[in-house]
Amino acid sequence: MHQQTSILFEFKRSLRGGVLAGWAGTDPCAWTGVVCDQTNSAVLAIELDGYGLEGQLSPALGGLASLRSVDLRRNALTGPLPAAWAEAPELSAVALGNNRLSGPLPASWARLSAVFAEHNRLTGSVPAAWASPASRLGMVFLQGNPELCDDTQEGTASLTALRYVLGDRLRVSDACAEALPTLKASSLDERGADMQQAMLLEVYAGPDEAAGPSVGPAAGPGSAPGTLVFFLGGVLECL
Repeated sequence: MHQQTSILFEFKRSLRGGVLAGWAGTDPCAWTGVVCDQTNSAVLAIELDGYGLEGQLSPALGGLASLRSVDLRRNALTGPLPAAWAEAPELSAVALGNNRLSGPLPASWARLSAVFAEHNRLTGSVPAAWASPASRLGMVFLQGNPELCDDTQEGTASLTALRYVLGDRLRVSDACAEALPTLKASSLDERGADMQQAMLLEVYAGPDEAAGPSVGPAAGPGSAPGTLVFFLGGVLECL
């Protein structure tokens, strides 16, 4: 308990937001936005969607042995995506959409099941590791990052292994489009937010489950095993 409390305090130090004033004391399971296993008080999830948080993401969460999901959507977070989060052995889903995060996509996040990082300021190319046979990724949302995978083919050749691009307003740069000849597009409609929420719920059963939450499947909702549902964001005609 002491170790995970120290890790969460380290995570808090890099952020600003009124809700974090309540992150005090020695029992993180009593803090707003922290979900714990009722049987052993292990921290399973961080849920701080829409709390107006500012600051950067600390890599400290990579030290939480039981962490399964992080939901920090709709805040004002800046800075890079912490590669060290992939060191959390049970981490499966990360939801960071609608922030101001920047920098590259960590190759180490290929071991996660779902990455939702839409509408940020991410740059660079999609890591080859994300589409490799060893990748665990089942669902990725990256739309609304105009400089991501832009004017470079570095790291994009592996994307030919992806089976679907999920989206209705795709704008892939010409360079990336050359690396994506085999992909099909399917309509997103209004399923995007629902799919994110469903994936997060699959990761754990919730704090009221007396027997303890269970981990969901690696593939995202609506995707077949071994299929990476990839919402990249670019010009549909490039496909």
